[in-house]
Amino acid sequence: MMARLQLLGFALLTAFSAPGCGPYISRPSEITPDCSAGAGYDLSRVFVDSSTLALGAAPSGFAFGDLTPGATLDQMQAVNTPAGQAIDVDPTLTCGHSRVFDMESAGHDDYGSSMILLLNGFNGAGTDGIFYWARTANVDTNSAVTLLLADGNVDAAGGVCTPAGTTNPDSTATNSSTTVTGTNATQAVNYEPAATDCGNYFQAIVEFTDVWTLYFVPWGQFAQLAQPNRDPYGVQPAQLYQFGIRVPKEAHFDLWIDQIGVYQPMSATAGQ
Repeated sequence: MMARLQLLGFALLTAFSAPGCGPYISRPSEITPDCSAGAGYDLSRVFVDSSTLALGAAPSGFAFGDLTPGATLDQMQAVNTPAGQAIDVDPTLTCGHSRVFDMESAGHDDYGSSMILLLNGFNGAGTDGIFYWARTANVDTNSAVTLLLADGNVDAAGGVCTPAGTTNPDSTATNSSTTVTGTNATQAVNYEPAATDCGNYFQAIVEFTDVWTLYFVPWGQFAQLAQPNRDPYGVQPAQLYQFGIRVPKEAHFDLWIDQIGVYQPMSATAGQ
């Protein structure tokens, strides 16, 4: 059976709201996960695997959000917290994955929040896109979010673009801008970047369900905003520096995700 891919197209998300419950709530779905969805694919090139993390640990990364009173990231009232943590779960819900990576955001009512994993120039050359297993941990969770991806032309570590926060006479902001500590974490109002500025993430909007699902997101599904620093050649997977999730404002978001990496079909029947 073809692995389920739920892409809503490239667009900016508007406000969402949904009632939220406590953290790590899991409710069995009537739909059985398709645990054989990866047949015919090479899924060996993984940059996040929760089975290698200690309970409560997190891979390299950070999270930030607006300062709405009471807002939380990973259940903590802080900015620049880790971008999630490893938790133990019921493996019958996750095709045998007994430990997954949990990403949680709630109560950010201004511009929302973002959770970023640092990939340190991961080599994804010769592959077709990003893959990951995931499900919402709460059926009340608002599930539509924006995936973020930074290659060597978008992230300052690639040595191509101008780092965020660097004075650039070709960049303009008609209103005030706010810089949140963290790599490429500038939030601005009516900000016009220069052609050499970093930070114009490749983006794809996805929607999750409460069923453990293998998602494939081809490189061509990621697009940048139509700004001067857009790269006309698209994602360059040979150097990947960031993978993240942007959660819209007013959303309660709690996601289980695991084995994030790059994929390549190995047979003509892959996905069938």
